[in-house]
Amino acid sequence: MNVHLTGSGTGTIPSNINSIKVTVVGGGGGGGNSNASVGTAGSGGGSGGVVVKYYTNITTRSYTYAVGTGGAAGAAGSNSTFQLGGFSVLTANGGGAGNLGASQNTVVAGGLGGAATNGDINLVGSNGFAGISTAANTSAVGGNGGSGFLGTGGGSGVS
Repeated sequence: MNVHLTGSGTGTIPSNINSIKVTVVGGGGGGGNSNASVGTAGSGGGSGGVVVKYYTNITTRSYTYAVGTGGAAGAAGSNSTFQLGGFSVLTANGGGAGNLGASQNTVVAGGLGGAATNGDINLVGSNGFAGISTAANTSAVGGNGGSGFLGTGGGSGVS
């Protein structure tokens, strides 16, 4: 049985279930904006971290959770958390925001991938790709979003 949670809240594991696998994924970072002038491009946002935890011989049944969301343009993704009873909080941090493409003839670094803690498996998200800005009124290529372990990052724009 798979259960997919959204938003935030609390829940109870049914009494007939004795072991569970929990996967927690942080929200991806939003891509960086570009400057209004042609020839500047923002970088891609980083992907969120991923935590995987196996619980066996469950005696504590209540849990709390919060599901992170992806960042808007130029904003980091938010963290996702899960806690079963008194166990450590599983945290998958959101990916970092892409950076603003502010000047021509530059390469703008992508947002950092989110960290992950307290799982049996902790996977750091991938960094966003760089944005490449050329001379004014020529062209620019925005950076793709960082690919996560559960999917690919968003595509970039070209001007």
